[in-house]
Amino acid sequence: MDVVEQDSYERASDWGLVLLQGIAAFILGIFLISAPAATLIVLATFIGAYWLIAGILSIVRIFTGTNKAHWVWALFAGTIGILAGLIVLRHPLYSAILGPAVLIAVLGVMGLIMGAINLVRGLTGDGAGTFFIGVFDAILGLILLGSPVVAATFLPIVAGTLALIGGATMIIVSFTLREPSKRQETREQEKRAA
Repeated sequence: MDVVEQDSYERASDWGLVLLQGIAAFILGIFLISAPAATLIVLATFIGAYWLIAGILSIVRIFTGTNKAHWVWALFAGTIGILAGLIVLRHPLYSAILGPAVLIAVLGVMGLIMGAINLVRGLTGDGAGTFFIGVFDAILGLILLGSPVVAATFLPIVAGTLALIGGATMIIVSFTLREPSKRQETREQEKRAA
């Protein structure tokens, strides 16, 4: 078996992992659409637990010698992780509300910046299309910054829809990956039998 066949076989043999990721994304999408508030609270709790554990492990790596960075950075990252984890775990409802609102505010600022850049590009010779994209970006940024809490309310629905589409796509792709894997296994069995 040459290198190209081996590489495609290894990717094809991962079809089960792709299938599991697709199913998980699809289920998360269903939860985000059907019960957005409860799902956000659960996600915030998981994120808080992850940050807490990652922060503790970052500090532990200082003493085990497995940390490649300077110990001050590991201590800083570990302390921030532990504090963030504890805050999120202690106040999951606030985190579930503030997290999307902060994300929307960041997206609004990015929209304004991208809008300004595209407006300048459009005025300096990149054409009317770039100018109108800049106007659209700036308007979208203003809308998001004007009401981040309202926009954050719709974020779980949008994220759920994207998770449903992404999950369904991954499920379909996993079955297309499975076919080459099955053919390769059949060829290997025929070679062993001969």
